Amino acid sequence: MINKILTFLSLATIALAAYAQDYKYAAVYEAVGPVKEIKTDSQFALIQKKVKIDKKGMGGLPVMLYDDSGYPLGFEMNMMGKQIFQKFFWNDQNRLDSVAVRLALLRDYKLISAKNVYSDGNVITQEIDIETKDGGIKYIRLFSDYIFDDKGNWISRKVRQTAITKDCDKTEEEFNETRTLKYYN
Repeated sequence: MINKILTFLSLATIALAAYAQDYKYAAVYEAVGPVKEIKTDSQFALIQKKVKIDKKGMGGLPVMLYDDSGYPLGFEMNMMGKQIFQKFFWNDQNRLDSVAVRLALLRDYKLISAKNVYSDGNVITQEIDIETKDGGIKYIRLFSDYIFDDKGNWISRKVRQTAITKDCDKTEEEFNETRTLKYYN
């Protein structure tokens, strides 16, 4: 009987500790604070247009794993016989360093990986490699002219983007990315 009570108390303590955890899923999208929603307007097709984050700071799939500081580590699962995953890697300043993604739903993509380079706390360069069944494509995205809201999150930035195919065909374009952030009070 004492063992059952101790087990129950241990499980209750773990559950309360997890509930009290401050999660930082918004950091995946270069945002800080009590972010509720991020809507992004971009010409880049791989940008997630709308992201919702709960009051505890969690987002993404319910199977997302977090580190002790509340930063998402990712998830891994088998779906329809295919391994899918999304993994996040963080630098020493708790900024998103790189991402690796394999989703079964993206039929032409085998693997997507991205690497960020920071200056003064902002992403200035992002390299995205996409492996496809036909070869692949690399995007080099340069960011400048940031505009921030009163919480310190960017709401507009200029993007200079170069796409390089496996055949070394190159296309360049320049556009603005804007986003609207909603916050919890």
